[in-house]
Amino acid sequence: MDHITDKKGWEKKSFVTKPNFTIPEATRRALIDAIHVLEETTPVDYHPGSDNRVVDLVHPSMFPLVNGQSHILRDRSIGMEDCLKVRPSEGEIIPIPPEEEAKLPSPKPNVIDYSQLKAIPNPYSRKFQWLPCDVQMEWPSGCNITSYINNLHPTEHAKLYPIIEEIIACSSSPTWPPTRITYSDVSYRRETPTNGRRFTAAEVVQPEPQKYTPWEPPSVNLRLDYWGSLQVIVKLANIELTPEKPEYEGGSWHVEGQLNEHICAKALYYYSNTNITESRLSFRQESDYSVPHYVPNQIDPWISAIYGCENHGPRVQEIIDVECRQGRLLTFPNIFQHRVQPFSLRDPSKPGHRKILALFLVDPAITVISTGNVPSQRADWWIGDQGEGGEGLMGMGEGKGLRVELMEERKVFVGHQDAAFQSLRFNLCEH
Repeated sequence: MDHITDKKGWEKKSFVTKPNFTIPEATRRALIDAIHVLEETTPVDYHPGSDNRVVDLVHPSMFPLVNGQSHILRDRSIGMEDCLKVRPSEGEIIPIPPEEEAKLPSPKPNVIDYSQLKAIPNPYSRKFQWLPCDVQMEWPSGCNITSYINNLHPTEHAKLYPIIEEIIACSSSPTWPPTRITYSDVSYRRETPTNGRRFTAAEVVQPEPQKYTPWEPPSVNLRLDYWGSLQVIVKLANIELTPEKPEYEGGSWHVEGQLNEHICAKALYYYSNTNITESRLSFRQESDYSVPHYVPNQIDPWISAIYGCENHGPRVQEIIDVECRQGRLLTFPNIFQHRVQPFSLRDPSKPGHRKILALFLVDPAITVISTGNVPSQRADWWIGDQGEGGEGLMGMGEGKGLRVELMEERKVFVGHQDAAFQSLRFNLCEH
């Protein structure tokens, strides 16, 4: 069926921002050079289950916050200047939250729709949390990372920090498109007798209109609306293809994180693409169930033509797919499912790659435990000062084991969330 929304020029991109500016080329080159040092000095760490195609350079699932094991400082914050001086043993162990806290709260009317989440057991993890770094926003532009990035050594790779700061500043730029005004009322057209039509069609002399200033559409400005500190989770990963493994099969539909991480938005910077075919990122959403409910007890054919939905059909709407070309900074809210589409080597006789910097923004209205509260748990950061096996420290083997455990827990959550997402159906006949 052809839908009105399929007409040429109708681009559904209201929630995906492809900024009208680009990261400066000098910044991109500086990022490549700094990450090259990281790649050369860090043992290759293939992401579990990727068949040695995805390399984790900095991944938040390594050495995360572990309730019942990680230490927290409650009386002070850890800054960049002392993050390698404050040992985990100086803090207290973070307790495992009660089981009741892993369940959904009672929904508040007209605030949030829990219809998807009712079928998801334990949407809040009781054991794990990705650790964000603290970021101080500056006016009118720029920002400072004020606590260490988890798994990115603050002195050995100090050159990466100001580059990441610049990209965070660009991704939080106030150039977001304005939000369209939401209309909630619908005008009905009803058949009326002749005398009724005569009454409504009678000519009325209208007064001259007075001067009118339309409403300014609302916009988002993180610097003004949430002045001060933000929390950002940082990830660096490479997809590396070879003549022996020339294809990337793509990812699964998902949203980022579990609810206790409060990730509200994501930014992806594709800083290096080499010898690969076009790579795209797809998005889909739950359609608004209330939109077609205009006429009770009636299914009009125009509903399918306008909205592309069928009675008892799925409420999942694939919105758009965006090309992940080199140099693009892509930002979007974490309320839509997304997935990476498959791609392969352009020249199968040579290796190729796609390298990304991913930034996950924690809801600015909520403060979670960050690296400003949790001393570094990596034993290899303390060797020579504190030594291996200190209280609250993890070796590489334990870190990788916890990563697998975290991923398995998250895999179950994503599976339940996706099943609930796809189970929603349209019911266009209201009784």
